[in-house]
Amino acid sequence: MIIHPLKALYIIFACTMSSFMARAAFPEVASIRHIPLPAETAAEIALLSPDGSFAIFGAASDNSLSKIDLAYGSIKKLTDNGNIRGAIITPDSRSLTYRVSSTGEEMLRQTALESIDLSEGRIRKLSAPKRDFNIAQELPEAMKEIPVATIWRGHLQITVDGSTRILDPQGRGSYLWPQVSPDGKHIVYCLSGAGTYVCDIDGTNPRHIGNVRAARWLGNDMIVAMDDRDDGHAVVSSGIVAADLDGNTALLTPGDIIALYPSTSADASKVAFTTPDGDLYIIHLNTAAE
Repeated sequence: MIIHPLKALYIIFACTMSSFMARAAFPEVASIRHIPLPAETAAEIALLSPDGSFAIFGAASDNSLSKIDLAYGSIKKLTDNGNIRGAIITPDSRSLTYRVSSTGEEMLRQTALESIDLSEGRIRKLSAPKRDFNIAQELPEAMKEIPVATIWRGHLQITVDGSTRILDPQGRGSYLWPQVSPDGKHIVYCLSGAGTYVCDIDGTNPRHIGNVRAARWLGNDMIVAMDDRDDGHAVVSSGIVAADLDGNTALLTPGDIIALYPSTSADASKVAFTTPDGDLYIIHLNTAAE
């Protein structure tokens, strides 16, 4: 088939504009701010509050959890025994739910669930320590009102209206870092050895986003994740990337920072991340909506 030169030019122009428009949909980085921490404090992973006003971070040296006010820099220790991995801040930014580890009979490790009121510092014990701990079965009733994706024994599971079932979109494997989109329609997750995927809320229609990890939702149509490389012992490079659901990506961090474990605010205007040295940063974004 012979294509008229003008039609060919139009096709090239249309494809170029389509590519440009796809790239333009990515948020622009307005600034990247280093959040000073005390000299003896190192943040392994930080969890940004939905309202973007504070972050919860887990210390690299122990199991403590602390809260830092991002406007004033004040820090308050919340607990000496809490796991930042898998911790959840409620949508109203008022409380934090997290796992607690202990040693039971015969020196076997046990896990329990606690929550803390972030204003008053009041801690509630949500479950007794168990060997076979499934966080979905221990969530407080208030958190069961919205879909919550969790991991149990490597399975990806979803809790909707208080009912939990295993999804495993690619069959049995080792699933990590699940999160339900703000509109409750999709789940982002990592499948060990295969990268990051997005599926529908019922586990169908899995789509490969890329070989990135620790993804979090940035609105309903985009995620942020870390694109990291290691030498078998330590991470040697890592950047925070934004990715749309077709797998197109845009780098948000400079190459001289090893950026790890992103976390986002509910309005998609801020992204928190840490570094291997325990530094904390906040990316301020100019979103497409603005």
